[in-house]
Amino acid sequence: SKISAAGMIILPKSEVRKKEFGHQGLSLCYQQLDRQREIAERMRVFMRTWIGALKDASDKASEALWNLDAAAMQDLHLTAFSDNDPYDEYLSELLAREYLWHVESNSAVGTAIENLDETFQKYLRPGEKVALETRFIAPFVKPKNGRGLISHFTWTGFGVPDALANLNTQDAISRFNRLVPFGAVLAPEVLTPETECLVHITQQCDLNQAGNPKRIGQSAQFAVALPVAVQDHRMPLHATDQLVARGLPIAGKEYDLCLAKGRQLALPIPKFVDYVKTEGLRVIGRLRHDIAMQFLLATANHMTRWAALKVKSVEVKNVRLYLHGANFPNGNVYLSDEDAQASATTVQVSTLDKLNYFHDDASIRVALWIARELENFYHVKDIDVARLSNILCLGVTNNSNPLKQIVVRMMEKTNAEIDGWLKGMAENRGLVTLFIVYPPDAGENEAAAA
Repeated sequence: SKISAAGMIILPKSEVRKKEFGHQGLSLCYQQLDRQREIAERMRVFMRTWIGALKDASDKASEALWNLDAAAMQDLHLTAFSDNDPYDEYLSELLAREYLWHVESNSAVGTAIENLDETFQKYLRPGEKVALETRFIAPFVKPKNGRGLISHFTWTGFGVPDALANLNTQDAISRFNRLVPFGAVLAPEVLTPETECLVHITQQCDLNQAGNPKRIGQSAQFAVALPVAVQDHRMPLHATDQLVARGLPIAGKEYDLCLAKGRQLALPIPKFVDYVKTEGLRVIGRLRHDIAMQFLLATANHMTRWAALKVKSVEVKNVRLYLHGANFPNGNVYLSDEDAQASATTVQVSTLDKLNYFHDDASIRVALWIARELENFYHVKDIDVARLSNILCLGVTNNSNPLKQIVVRMMEKTNAEIDGWLKGMAENRGLVTLFIVYPPDAGENEAAAA
């Protein structure tokens, strides 16, 4: 349909029909869309411009490709073969940059990106620390879309080579650099949080000496990385100084690989081949050359600062919401679905830089629920629901006050603990408390079970 996700919001009938949604819900949705009208239009222009430039690049690059004669292609192959480089990666990288050059030289693309930059800067809060003044909505929460871009930036799309364990030792040694190319990641079939994944970081010039009879016993060197399972409902957080290769897809699952500083493996190639067969290791992915170089530099010197693509990691949790105060029946009320009044419903909250924020429709729904409960039991009227929704969407911290009548508390409780904990609390005679209750972190066990 060529409709950008930036210019739409999905309203399921089940949500619209809820009595608390009403005209306020529709007004909030309209205000959110109206607020991002400009960026939605500029994103549409950028998409159309980029796709058009890519088509033009295809035409221009085809001229260069069809004019490559056998001698020129043979020279490229000789260069890769002489350096013991995998030919597939060498040729594909060369051709990809030919296409990219034509896209980059398209002035319309540069203008569209400048306009995007200009518009996004309007929504940054002035000050020394960069922060958002308002957060744009998404029509649905699907973090995998953004993670896919990061994964393709980090990992090559080439298929994995033959397993060393399937070859006799002599063949495995002679074909080592094609079976375990620079940036290849080796791991056993089953990954756990403690599994040591090996990232191949042997310098190419060293491998080129492996066949030299004067250099018998040339070692292959590997950085060690630990896998962290990625799930849509539980996004791992990584320290800003941690080197992470994000988004490795394996058999329908996704992992981040975190460099284990100070841990590495180096073995003579014949011994390493034996080690691979004994441990049941196989190549599970191939880092792009520049990302693999970051692992090489970080391993060679822990103090080296790498110029990695900066990515904000967001942790997503399933939570239940309770309002606690003296005027509520039994001291508290909870957010629930209309068809499940007997129990609290689960919503998702994202955590980033100690801010806990609700996504799009959830922020609207929670704001409407808080306004309704305060009006019913505390006779608080004329609450600015749009402002409250925007605050929830931007994020609240522990002990913050989204409204002057409410204080926020983040709590970690199991489902079995919640009822007893609520009954045992003393009634709050002051501010109403919004409890955001999340289950204890079982991410490591969940990852292993998955």
